[in-house]
Amino acid sequence: MDGSHGQNAMTEIALALAMGFFCIMILSMVSMGVSPGTGDPQAASFDSAALAPSRAGDAVDRSDAGQPAIIIYYRDAYFSPDMSPVRPESLGAAGEVILAVAPDLSMAEALKARAPFTASRPTLSLLSPAWLARLAQTTP
Repeated sequence: MDGSHGQNAMTEIALALAMGFFCIMILSMVSMGVSPGTGDPQAASFDSAALAPSRAGDAVDRSDAGQPAIIIYYRDAYFSPDMSPVRPESLGAAGEVILAVAPDLSMAEALKARAPFTASRPTLSLLSPAWLARLAQTTP
């Protein structure tokens, strides 16, 4: 065997490093050229879509269409924000539901509180200290 192969290994390593740096340079140049967008490729097609005319009988009450339903879970009971009792089954497919729970509620209890909502998967949120004080005063 010839002893000149040691220098070839260093050349191969240098070439591999140069190719790696070249790839990183190309990727960074491409990423700088991309304009910031919504990230949703279908968003543009929905913006330019034509709206279909409404038909008779399509009247739906959309007074609070964008508003999520807020439900408070406190001491094994469900309440609306105005402190009236709520049955989770009565909501049906109400759209987005936010379930507010006490911060000290365990994960198992939070999952149990979320279980009755079969039509939607509510987002869990924590009650503030002001809400906890109000609930402690108004509930038995």
